[in-house]
Amino acid sequence: MPSVCAGYRAADDKPSDPPHQPEERFRPDGWFATGDEYLQDPDGFYHHRGRTGDMLRVSGIWISPAEIEDVLAGIRSISETAAVLGESEIGLAEIVLYIVPAPGADGSAAVAAARERLSRALPPYKRPRRFEIAHDLPRTATGKVQRNKLREQLRRDPH
Repeated sequence: MPSVCAGYRAADDKPSDPPHQPEERFRPDGWFATGDEYLQDPDGFYHHRGRTGDMLRVSGIWISPAEIEDVLAGIRSISETAAVLGESEIGLAEIVLYIVPAPGADGSAAVAAARERLSRALPPYKRPRRFEIAHDLPRTATGKVQRNKLREQLRRDPH
């Protein structure tokens, strides 16, 4: 069947320009690769785990940021979180968790609540090593978290 779209357009493209069709998305067999990662549970249901480009590889193991962030849902002192891949002081990959405290909540209390919940819910290799408090998370026009901007921020301010 035809693809879901003809390609991508950039803001500075003219209407007469052909749409861009990156090879990693528009496959020669006609399939469109969305970049979404799903997990099928034992009952056959699929659960969205995030974008493959957002997957974190730490010590050779792939970890979904959504898995970390989902554990923290419902903590009153936390408004939202975003897990990204950073680098330790000695150059090893490490998970960095950005936490936006809920209005009126103390940032250090939000971090303590996150650490406690993560220690009960995830094995050590999936837990963030570093926590950063943020006032908000950068977003696209459609509301998605711009993880690339958080990674850029880590490169500018490594520790």
